[in-house]
Amino acid sequence: MKIAKPLDLTGDKYGRLTAMKLSYRDKRSNSFWICKCDCGNETVVRIGDLRSGNTTSCGCFREEQSNKALVERSTTHGHTKTRLYTIWHGMKLRCYTKSNASYKYYGGRGISVCDEWKDDFASFRTWSLSNGYKEGLTIDRVDANGNYEPSNCRWINYKGQARNKRNNKIITYRGESKTISEWSEITNIKQSTISERVRLGWDEAEAITRPAGKYVRKSDAVGN
Repeated sequence: MKIAKPLDLTGDKYGRLTAMKLSYRDKRSNSFWICKCDCGNETVVRIGDLRSGNTTSCGCFREEQSNKALVERSTTHGHTKTRLYTIWHGMKLRCYTKSNASYKYYGGRGISVCDEWKDDFASFRTWSLSNGYKEGLTIDRVDANGNYEPSNCRWINYKGQARNKRNNKIITYRGESKTISEWSEITNIKQSTISERVRLGWDEAEAITRPAGKYVRKSDAVGN
């Protein structure tokens, strides 16, 4: 029985691996190729594992992922489900994630998180617990145009933070406290419309949720 000629994979790329040359064929006619990994190591891989995507590196990718997970565990210390971790994570989303509803008011204005905190929750947690953090408090920047960093941050209640906002009118709805401009961005209701509704005495929840054009008298507003 004639044995089929093995496929020539020379120069083909599979993930981080580049096939260099055929190493050998086993009794079942499986081809094994010498591959060079992007990290510089060489490894021998069965052709089926290369073409199926089962093997995409010399093993360095798996090691990197393992190390990444270890670093994550060591920096969060099991606190990923705590309120403080949520605050830290949200702080970074506002500064670096363009799809975040509040990005334009933070990262979009050049506000960032200091290197000491950005990739190290443990450092942020240590600072927080040493600087008055308690359940119910919120992180506040002393200079509303400054960055998130130890010298410009403090823990205060929502009323205190509201006084420090660029737009001082804060509306709390379903547990979230935001400026009128932020609610406008989220609800697609014009900022001027929300402001006018509040001035006329509307219930704040109605002011940020009722579609434009829907008039509500103060006496009819929710809560009156």
